[in-house]
Amino acid sequence: MNKETIILHAFITKCYTEYGSFIKNYISYRIPHKYEAEDLTQEVFIRLLDYKQFINPETIKPFLLTIARNLITDNIRLYYKIENYTSKIYETIKSGIENTEQTILANELAALINSRMKHLPDKRRTTYHLSLYDGLSVSEIAERLHISYRTAECHLFLARKDMRHFITYFWAC
Repeated sequence: MNKETIILHAFITKCYTEYGSFIKNYISYRIPHKYEAEDLTQEVFIRLLDYKQFINPETIKPFLLTIARNLITDNIRLYYKIENYTSKIYETIKSGIENTEQTILANELAALINSRMKHLPDKRRTTYHLSLYDGLSVSEIAERLHISYRTAECHLFLARKDMRHFITYFWAC
């Protein structure tokens, strides 16, 4: 090591001895975890060591406080970024679980409907299928099946009523 480096290390050692506990207390007051405060205190002096410009011994204390304040700010920003990412991941996982549950329930309901549709009379089953799966209106169903509007409406009403009773009974059990 050259003479300048030895002098710089001696100066930083003196600064650490003189201001280390003060900086640690300054950081501890603003950061809740003791181990983080200790790490940030060490980081303050590492940054001082990396500082390549002239360091005035008379202004070293405010300079150390500035480094500490910047490190605290960086630490808090990092904390909130991590919290933000964690909450996004949690929400994604939660919505995935909810979507999975909804998909399972929807599949169970579709299986129930399909199993019950087999027991409906032909015209009711056809009317209900055209309404539910093809999305046809009552007038379109009447036209397609060549029946009156009121007959199509009645078949659809009875099919829906039967399905409601069946599903209500099934879910109650």
